[in-house]
Amino acid sequence: MVPLDKYGRRILVAGRHADDIGCQCGGWTVSWQGSSGKTMISTTMLEGVRDAAGNETEDICDTSPSEATLCDQEFSYAVVATGEDAHAESSGDRTELGIPPFDGASTVSLVASKVPTVVIVVLRRPLVFEPELLEKIDALLPGSEGRGIADVLFGGHDFEGVRAACNLVQVSGSVARECWAHVVTDTWIEDESGQTKL
Repeated sequence: MVPLDKYGRRILVAGRHADDIGCQCGGWTVSWQGSSGKTMISTTMLEGVRDAAGNETEDICDTSPSEATLCDQEFSYAVVATGEDAHAESSGDRTELGIPPFDGASTVSLVASKVPTVVIVVLRRPLVFEPELLEKIDALLPGSEGRGIADVLFGGHDFEGVRAACNLVQVSGSVARECWAHVVTDTWIEDESGQTKL
């Protein structure tokens, strides 16, 4: 489905993260834990889509559209932005790799059942998704410029990046616990007589 047609007649932009720069930037941006809303002068994903789409294209932003809206409006396609809220350590600590329940899940399901849909998931770290959410775009801390996301959605730039140095697990529980243990190497301290091994 990507690249999206810039000249679609009517585009739906949905999901709470579509027009929320605080969630787009995450923690340690303006404050320690971050916050939602217009926290700084920047470009949200909604603004990026509006800039990238053709002048004749009508875009409708509805955070949580109803089934009636989806049936009546005859959307060419939808972009749904959802994911994790802004956080840093402490409030963002997790013991599981699976994605926590998020309030955009019902929006994703409803919109995708009625309209061709691209899902953008705003994340702070790699998480495990259910199989039905595998057709998605992961936006790992996309930052302050939503136009960058729109560039790849509409084909202005290709998806590219640096591969991770290791393979990320696909399913929670597929890696033995001992593999996640910290590796402690020999530690040395220096005192008056020279180095001492701990």
